[in-house]
Amino acid sequence: MSLFEEKFFVDRERKLRGFEKLLQPATRQSVMLIEAAEKMGKTWLIIKMQRICQTIAAGAPAARIDFRNPLDMLKLTDHLGLIRLLRDRLEQPEYFAQLNMVINRVTANQSAASPGSRHLAALAEQIQKVFTLAELERFARFSDVEFENLEGTTLFSKCFSLVGYYFRRQTLPDLILRLSQERSAVNWQPFADRILTTPVMTEAESITAVTDQNLRLVGVSEAEQQHAERQINEAFFQCLAALLADKRQVVLLFDAYEAAPEEDQGFITGHWLPYLLDESLRELV
Repeated sequence: MSLFEEKFFVDRERKLRGFEKLLQPATRQSVMLIEAAEKMGKTWLIIKMQRICQTIAAGAPAARIDFRNPLDMLKLTDHLGLIRLLRDRLEQPEYFAQLNMVINRVTANQSAASPGSRHLAALAEQIQKVFTLAELERFARFSDVEFENLEGTTLFSKCFSLVGYYFRRQTLPDLILRLSQERSAVNWQPFADRILTTPVMTEAESITAVTDQNLRLVGVSEAEQQHAERQINEAFFQCLAALLADKRQVVLLFDAYEAAPEEDQGFITGHWLPYLLDESLRELV
């Protein structure tokens, strides 16, 4: 018997129509809760919804996590596991470079990323805080940098690419001077000093900087772990907001939520749901 033979399942057409309505452009941040007894087709329904995302919503990125699937549970060993799984299931890696940088910085083995790459990332993060994407494009244009040739699509990836552009040409002082002129309230010189006093970052290290090294957050105090998780959460939702800005809709599907580990339930109810109130996530279903 095929897993997807509809005649063996409860009629869920009403639920599917409701889900399709949530994907309408007029619908903003939305949450749908599906409740039914065991073996009544909830998993089938969620898989169907995921397929709808690929058609009705013109290919809206959709991440599905099954908290009863042993393969999924193997990856959900901690808070970071859920973040990584959502990122991977969305299958939009170019939007999550900033998240990967933050994960690499806060996870246990700090030697996995070179000091040079971390300092470049710190400067890129500071630029991101004080420039919008449009302002950065103007900044690049007046600095004789082809904005379209900077790698990435998100604000952070463009910032990181801009910093790397100046660094590779050994003209970082010129960038610092321009930044000081444009955003004089920020003390930019310490960022340059840290970069210029570390060994030159190789091309391989620059790739490593934006690739998750899959390290775990271990050997830290409770306060340090909470601080690290806050940084990871903020980076994840910033990347998600950038994805939404381009794709218009993103769908997160959680199957068997009641079986989720307590830590994962805490993330969903304590972080994900409150973020639905953020205007930048207005197209999240």
